[in-house]
Amino acid sequence: MKYKVGDKVKLKNWEELIKEYHHSSSEFISYIKKTKFATITTARIHQSLGVNCYNTDNIDKWLWIDKDIECLAKDYKEPEPIYSRFDILDIRD
Repeated sequence: MKYKVGDKVKLKNWEELIKEYHHSSSEFISYIKKTKFATITTARIHQSLGVNCYNTDNIDKWLWIDKDIECLAKDYKEPEPIYSRFDILDIRD
């Protein structure tokens, strides 16, 4: 298992998850829009698919798999903002 019970993880961003799963449930969309981090409550191997599956503390209704999780929360670093030359104003006297 890549993650274990008790691990706090960073889920992928919600746009990626919706695009990947083509999920239109308003409950699912509402959940993933407000959930950035979650704690693993169960971890097991899905018998028929042969992949690691996880439930989280926020909602037990959906299973997450390794590719839905970005990293352990402690390893997550907020990306540096990217500025272009158009973001910087040239102020001259």
